[in-house]
Amino acid sequence: MERKECNLSLDELLKFEGIMAAGIFSADGKLSDYKAKMKCPKRWQK
Repeated sequence: MERKECNLSLDELLKFEGIMAAGIFSADGKLSDYKAKMKCPKRWQK
């Protein structure tokens, strides 16, 4: 999979229609930050 950069903030990403959650992942694939319009599972939380 080709890596792509995104310059939008999590808040900006959540404004798109159909987007319910947005996250930032580290180079090793771990979730480092997220925001959601709904409650996320505890396993996603830091």
